[in-house]
Formats: sequence, structure tokens, C-alpha cells
Amino acid sequence: MFARGLNLVVLTVGLQPRWGGMTISIPVNLRLHRKDGPTMLALAAEMMAELCSSFPSTRFVLCGDGAYVTLASNHLERTEVVSHMRRDAALYEAPPSRTNRRGRPRKKGARLDAAVQLAKAATSWQEVELDWRGHKVTKLLWSRDVLWYRVCKDAMVRLVVVVTLPVMSLTTSSSPPTSRCHRKRSSRSTLAAGPSSFATAR
Repeated sequence: MFARGLNLVVLTVGLQPRWGGMTISIPVNLRLHRKDGPTMLALAAEMMAELCSSFPSTRFVLCGDGAYVTLASNHLERTEVVSHMRRDAALYEAPPSRTNRRGRPRKKGARLDAAVQLAKAATSWQEVELDWRGHKVTKLLWSRDVLWYRVCKDAMVRLVVVVTLPVMSLTTSSSPPTSRCHRKRSSRSTLAAGPSSFATAR
């Protein structure tokens, strides 16, 4: 957030109003980012740590843009991190199990296709109804666990691709039309890192 030349990192809590409609975001903390001070990622992690300490029995889902995706590797307490992934991100299978052979164990499994290619080859799509900006919409979801080594080296993340359905409904077992996977705003990919973090790809 920029305000009169200031670069602020703002933490908000989303609340669902009783009367329905869009989720309301309430600012609960902020930090001023200075050029010679802590990074914006470090400031965001500090604020989440404070929030978790104030609510010791609550689990959180932290949503941020791609600049904050590496928070998935910070292992924030009781926090799932949801962010964006590049469509050409390098993805891998889980590293193979350790053996009794000498040498350093492998840190990556086999290289996977990019998120878009994985989605085009997917068959097990699920049709779900979501609350999208205060309105109910139907979308297709597909997910799988991957290793995004550049962002989260020591945990698998969950890649979730979200496709907007056309007016005519699709069956849950079929792949979405190829043309919709190529349109810029028709699909998104989301990724979740391990049991305590998430992220999103686009």
C-alpha cells in the first residue's frame, strides 16, 4: 500500500457480515517499510506472529499477492499462506525416499510440466459453488501436490487450478475446454505449502 510516498504493509482480517454479501476487511496492524529497514516479507511475518500470539487457539489463512508467496517457506504458526504462482514456475515431484547409498540425498523429484500444461492434461475436475465477491458462482477446481523448490524447498505445496464455467454447465469428470485454459483471465492456479502454508498461481 502506498500513501503520500509512504510504503505501508497492512494486515487485515476478513469478516463475513451477518447480512451477507462481500467479506469485509478490517485493518488490524501495519508496518512502515523503509529502504534501510526490514523487508516487506519480514514485516508481514512479524505482524502475523503478533496476530497468532493474540489469538492462540485460532487458525488463519493469509492471502497476499505474488510478492509474499515466499512466506510459504516461513512455517508461520497456525497459518496457511495463499498467494499467486507464475504460470511457468518450475515444479517437481516429491524427492525420492532416502536410501543407504553414499552421497547427498536428492532434494527434488522428477520435473513436472508447468501449471497450465498440468491442468490441460487433468481429468478429475470438481464442480463447486463458491462465494465470489458476495455472489454465488460455479467453478471447476483441480488440485495436486507439487514441489515448488524455488519458493518452498522443504515442503510440498498444493496447486489448485480454478476455472470459470461457461453458462452451460460441465460435468465434474471432464476437462475444461482447452480454449478457456489459454484465455488470460479464465483460469487461476492456487498452491498450498505443507500443512501450514498455501499459495496461488496465475
